[in-house]
Amino acid sequence: MRSIGGSSSRSPSADSDAAAAALRKRLHFARVGSFSFTIPAEVPRHEIESSLFVHRPMRLIAIHPHMHLLGREMKVWAKLPDESTRPLVHIDDWDFNWQGFYFYRSPVPLPQGAWIELLAAWDNSAGNARNPNRPPQPVRWGERTVDEMGHAAILYTLDDETLDHRPR
Repeated sequence: MRSIGGSSSRSPSADSDAAAAALRKRLHFARVGSFSFTIPAEVPRHEIESSLFVHRPMRLIAIHPHMHLLGREMKVWAKLPDESTRPLVHIDDWDFNWQGFYFYRSPVPLPQGAWIELLAAWDNSAGNARNPNRPPQPVRWGERTVDEMGHAAILYTLDDETLDHRPR
């Protein structure tokens, strides 16, 4: 990791040039999930599944599972072209306060032809202590905390993409 800024005898432009030379990949963003659904009232387990096709070889850098108060489980995995699977994240006792990006220790390679699969589950029953609705009501996708979401964002680089930072 290069240090940019701080105390250095080098000029700011030298730091910028060094940083640009170190950047070889663009960081991309995508989401897998559903953005239109309704969770029925009094259902202790409502699930959705979604998938995203990998068109070019990539390396996953981070994943951001996202649900709100009714969330119970989020599972994301890669289904590889040879039909094997690779787990990407699994939270089986969701807590609203856990949402955020989780960075892999090493980038996770995914080949062209893989699928990123998602399973999200919610508990919209009276037995869910985190349910804000008493009695439970149907809950739709939405941006408020009392609405719901069910997706995972990914940050990734493309294996076949290299940025050119040579001086012009």
